Amino acid sequence: MPMTEMAVAARAPVPAPSSEGALSVEVTDLFRRFDGTLALQGVSLAIRDGEFFSLLGPSGCGKTTLLRILAGLERPDTGVVRIAGRDVRDLPAHRRPVNTVFQSYALFPHLTVRHNVAFGLRMKRVPAAEIEARVRRVLDLVRIAPLADRKPAQLSGGQKQRVAVARALVNEPQVLLLDEPLSALDLQLRRELRVELRTLQRRLGITFVFVTHDQDEALALSDRIAVMCAGRIEQVATAEGLYERPRTRFVAEFLGSCNLLETAVCQPRNGEWLVHSPLGELRIRPAPTAATPASAGIALAIRPERVRLLAPASGDAENCVPARVEQRMYSGAETQYLLRAGDQMIKACALNARAGDPGFRAGQEVIVHLPADALIVLER
Repeated sequence: MPMTEMAVAARAPVPAPSSEGALSVEVTDLFRRFDGTLALQGVSLAIRDGEFFSLLGPSGCGKTTLLRILAGLERPDTGVVRIAGRDVRDLPAHRRPVNTVFQSYALFPHLTVRHNVAFGLRMKRVPAAEIEARVRRVLDLVRIAPLADRKPAQLSGGQKQRVAVARALVNEPQVLLLDEPLSALDLQLRRELRVELRTLQRRLGITFVFVTHDQDEALALSDRIAVMCAGRIEQVATAEGLYERPRTRFVAEFLGSCNLLETAVCQPRNGEWLVHSPLGELRIRPAPTAATPASAGIALAIRPERVRLLAPASGDAENCVPARVEQRMYSGAETQYLLRAGDQMIKACALNARAGDPGFRAGQEVIVHLPADALIVLER
């Protein structure tokens, strides 16, 4: 995006990317091996133009390797990489329409903010007048113009992060790659900068590819998320889709807290499933679309906030089981419970919506209700 258009975009937020449209990044069947270890195993991915897309997973899952391949800093062993429809596999990093914001920010300590931001343009021999205009606009865009004459040692962590983003944006990339740019900041500042980063991406309308191991960060920022594990993509979906409808056990456990139940399918009937579980017979409604034999065992997940706790006399509804409160942990906005139902431990979470409500005490007998529409069938 030219800087004149970038300045206009900063004044008028663009709509979220549609489910259809041009692809900004495509990777097909990527493999990358390091010293006999497969870092990427057949990764294929399509990222839409103008999308805030996150690569989420634990350390060593391959997300940074994938980002470095997009940046041109690593080369895949096999596979295809396209950016804006162009095959860039053999294109060096400095000729790709991307820029990268690194975890360490990589600022030059002896240069001022202004000169750090202008450095790439000077290397490209952009005319001085154009450099000055573009640097001024991007400093205004990320709200650090008053800091232009400071050096990195005089900046806070959040200010350094803005300088790193400005230095990347001034080159007018089609895709901005961000390698855990908030991980070195304290929790409160990370939360504040999440909002700023998302707002900035919306204003610019360019594609952001964001690497993180922080589930909350990915959920808060992303249009879509690819969850990675051991060099493979487990699932790609919206934040809501991943959280509410995880496909695998790994996604369910990695993206937030959940309860897992090993069950045996009893009988599909009348639009629902009856399953045998350690908690007794449970109903799942609506019936999952997956073709699972009636004799096969399945794994179920349910989020703690979907578990309902009832007084002992309230347990006549379906999917209700008696339990005992083992632990009660008050955390301000919510109370977390650890419950025992026979040999099964269950986590529950309740919002503290009413002042002075004591909830349930440790040692108290309760009824645990697992709503039929809250139970998620996972692939094995």
